[in-house]
Amino acid sequence: MANENRFGKVSDWRDSTSVKALPSEARPGDRLEFKRVCGYSHWAIYIGEHDKIEHAVIHFSLHEGALIFSALTCSCSAGIASSQPEIRADSIETVLGNSGQVRINNSKDRDTAPFDTSIIVQTAKDKQKSETQPKYSLLRNNCEHFVNSCRYNQTVSEQVNDAVVWLIFTVTKNIVPVVAFCIFLLFFWLALMNAQRYW
Repeated sequence: MANENRFGKVSDWRDSTSVKALPSEARPGDRLEFKRVCGYSHWAIYIGEHDKIEHAVIHFSLHEGALIFSALTCSCSAGIASSQPEIRADSIETVLGNSGQVRINNSKDRDTAPFDTSIIVQTAKDKQKSETQPKYSLLRNNCEHFVNSCRYNQTVSEQVNDAVVWLIFTVTKNIVPVVAFCIFLLFFWLALMNAQRYW
């Protein structure tokens, strides 16, 4: 139900010194956002106790040992190039590392109704236990796609969408003046050619 999975909740950011308080705020099925220094966020579903981990999250990331989870990590697939990301369970502290930040971020609930908590948690667990792990794709199947597919049954990444919009805006902003100038030169040249015919 909406109250059960804390419809729209966005908590304050917690770092490694204050993360111990987060599990008292988090509820199974919440989306957790882990801020990285490069402006990227890593995403996970809070599960609670799972696989002998007291405050477990399930997320799409690299095998243990292949990736040092920290604020310096700038992608879900950073680390050893031959390592294949997988859907895995880790503690909040392991994913956070020593210098990152984490918060509950269910803000997408305002646009899309979340599943019931039990469905979100079971979906994440089923995907983690699946023998067929999905292929990672930064643009089509990353950690945020995974989290949103569990909570909303939508494989969407706002980070990817925002990056595409930024790229289009940047290219357009820089190309439009150049194209406009070229069109101006073309018309100027055509006007000169036309004027020369009558001289």
